[in-house]
Amino acid sequence: MLPRAAPVLLRHLGAYAELAAQDLASSRASWRSRLGAIVLLLLGLAGSAAMACVAIVAANWDTPHRMTAIYSLLAFFASLGLVAALYNRQLRLAHPPMFGELRREWRLDQVILARVVAGDSEPEVVREVEVNERQD
Repeated sequence: MLPRAAPVLLRHLGAYAELAAQDLASSRASWRSRLGAIVLLLLGLAGSAAMACVAIVAANWDTPHRMTAIYSLLAFFASLGLVAALYNRQLRLAHPPMFGELRREWRLDQVILARVVAGDSEPEVVREVEVNERQD
């Protein structure tokens, strides 16, 4: 059984390595650009927010609205954090999962390998079935 499956397995190992490299390169480029944008965004927002908070608290320090100003800032930044978390979730769902193509190909090949090992068909016949399944 295994000698019949060996050529199929060896042929697919190279394809798996190629798919993994493509998926990794795609994911790496996506993550690098997103990380750079996030870092710049956080630096700009942190500096601006700190200065705005200091200005608001300083303007209300000697008034009866000091605590209202502080609690309003707290509510604003909590809301901002919630919106950012929801947006990040949306971005994560919009991008394909890492090694998605590799995972899909492996599922198809598991079925084909099971057929070969079970002795249901020869590797050449399985290769034709495999090509037809991937075109669907």
